[in-house]
Amino acid sequence: MSDSKLLPALAQLAQRKATLLTDEARLWQLLSHALADQGRKEQNKRPPFKPDATEETLDSVPTEGLMRIEQVLKLIPISKSSWWKGVKEGVYPQPIKIKDGVTAWRNSDILQLIRQFTQKRE
Repeated sequence: MSDSKLLPALAQLAQRKATLLTDEARLWQLLSHALADQGRKEQNKRPPFKPDATEETLDSVPTEGLMRIEQVLKLIPISKSSWWKGVKEGVYPQPIKIKDGVTAWRNSDILQLIRQFTQKRE
């Protein structure tokens, strides 16, 4: 084979190999993204609900009245965003809107929620 035919053939072969390597790299990239997504889904599973309140603490909370979110989260140790997600999904009690920017929950609803989850654990 002459040099004039050999060089274009080698160039064409190199181009095919580069395409194959690029396709293989894309496949590995897709696979690594899929595995990373699966790992994130495992990490985002909700931990079991564990109220931080003891019976003594619960007894000190009056059944009548309202609690703001900061007070609720002292009894139920989850993040504010997790609480609001649970409210939206209907897992946690619905709030009472007092005025713009002021939201509260009935003490009785929060106490009932804590006792309900505590009974499930026992």
